Amino acid sequence: GLRVGDLPRISLSDLPRTDAEALASEALGTAWPRQLAEKLGYLTADCPFITVVAGVLIRRGHLAPSCVDHEETIRKEVLSTFRDVVVADPVSGDSELRTAILDGIATLQPFRSADPSFHDSLGKLVGQPYDRAIRHIRALEDAGVLLRRGSSLRIVPDLLGDVILSEACFDDVSGAPTRYLERAWIATEGEAVQHIFVNASRIDWQIRHDYPGAPRITDALWDAVVVAAQSAGVLGRINVMKLLQKVAYFEPHRSLELVRWIIDNPTDVVEDIDQPLLSIYRFTHQDVLTEMPAILQAIAYNEEYLRESANLLWALAATDRRETNRYPEHPLRILRSLAEIEPGKPISYNYAMIDAAAKWLQTSDGSDGGPSPFDVLEAILATEGSEVLSDGFAVRFRSFAIAPSAVEPLRDRVLGLAFEELSSPDIARAVRALDVIEAGLRGPIGLVGNDVSTQVGDAWVPGFQKVLATLNETVATTAIDPVIGVALRRALQWHLDYSDLGTSAAARSVVESMPRTLATRTAVALFDGWSELLEGRTSDFRAMEEQKRVQMDELVADILGSCSDDEVLEIGRASCR
Repeated sequence: GLRVGDLPRISLSDLPRTDAEALASEALGTAWPRQLAEKLGYLTADCPFITVVAGVLIRRGHLAPSCVDHEETIRKEVLSTFRDVVVADPVSGDSELRTAILDGIATLQPFRSADPSFHDSLGKLVGQPYDRAIRHIRALEDAGVLLRRGSSLRIVPDLLGDVILSEACFDDVSGAPTRYLERAWIATEGEAVQHIFVNASRIDWQIRHDYPGAPRITDALWDAVVVAAQSAGVLGRINVMKLLQKVAYFEPHRSLELVRWIIDNPTDVVEDIDQPLLSIYRFTHQDVLTEMPAILQAIAYNEEYLRESANLLWALAATDRRETNRYPEHPLRILRSLAEIEPGKPISYNYAMIDAAAKWLQTSDGSDGGPSPFDVLEAILATEGSEVLSDGFAVRFRSFAIAPSAVEPLRDRVLGLAFEELSSPDIARAVRALDVIEAGLRGPIGLVGNDVSTQVGDAWVPGFQKVLATLNETVATTAIDPVIGVALRRALQWHLDYSDLGTSAAARSVVESMPRTLATRTAVALFDGWSELLEGRTSDFRAMEEQKRVQMDELVADILGSCSDDEVLEIGRASCR
């Protein structure tokens, strides 16, 4: 059989300027001056399709050469003219019907050609029975304007579909909606309604980007969706949440409003419908909440709404008891992804996530056993990362290095919060903070087969030394609970026994600064069943066992010689919290 990995991989970048100009010159033909080809090639070098279409349309007299003087609108002008040429039907002479069909498919796409509800919807939109439209659909498909995948049809390229729908919905001369969407909304039914909502939300976003101050063209559609969601039971709300996942990026404000309303107005009423699954599983409001993290993630990509989305995700994470490793849409995993260092992500996102988590630390008492804000912040301390790239049938993992100097301010803020929590009277919170400090002492190991050079590893050492120095100062000036002492020894163990980065001495200085009280020594003895924290460990098993026996005998003798029975019980209690 054919394996994707056996195929040669060819990477195509934008055309060099000289090649783009040559392509434009060939499309234009010899009748046009070289300067026009140079300008067209320069403006469309990133899209050879536009280069060729524009050149051919200019050569045939369908497009004015002056379009190359308008860099901002050349793509729209070219595709609009291309659409006009395509819909001209010299055989049937019915270009208006073909235009209406293209408008309808742009609104309903992907158009399900085997679904009767799509047939009826398109027929109502164009004012003709579906059987009158089939001949035009076939012609458009043969011309390559419509692309079929199974029974689904789409306009290609995608940009052409967007231009068609934009012109159908919005009059750029008056700057007002055409009310085409309202007519389409009334005419459609079934799954087609959802397609209109998704396509219209995307186009509305594009129009408001291209025409600042333009009115929204989807308000009527959104009003209908909000009313449906507010009157729906659990199943209806789940369907609305799945729909919002597709449009939340384009409509963050209204999506966030509806999500907040549903959170504040729960219902466990399940619609009485004929669905076999209902006999074996009872849907509840929690199933509605489970659909929300993906919506909030899309909203959070708009930085203006990042903080509020993160707060809602945090509230959802507090009640979501699912395992994070099994569910990519778990709110805690999404929060981590928002906080992670990633190529191309503005660093302001990371700062915003730190600010949000700092607030969560102030308001969380940890008594409910839920997640810790450090579960989110720990991602910022990564010294390397990886990303997943998909390309057709292939999925590739690619690692990337992180420059210490670029993330030092971020790391300082996260570690500063951890050091503040280290003195918390809540042992669980203090131990979690120490886990974060330990994460701040881990260097790159080489993800996805990436080799870490000595130079790259050494670049992180000054930061590790700074963390160890702060830790040494904290231990020397703060009363350390015995349980924290054990966790601290575990956190430093790699640097004590294996580090070749020059951090061993600093780590040992921290351990030596720890108070050697009976309670601390007892806690280490009780937790260290495998002698991992044994001072002076060696590779000689017999010698290590003998050393452990001697230290245990000394500890027992010190306890019996200086403590009453009540004091012994208190030491045991303090060591086992």
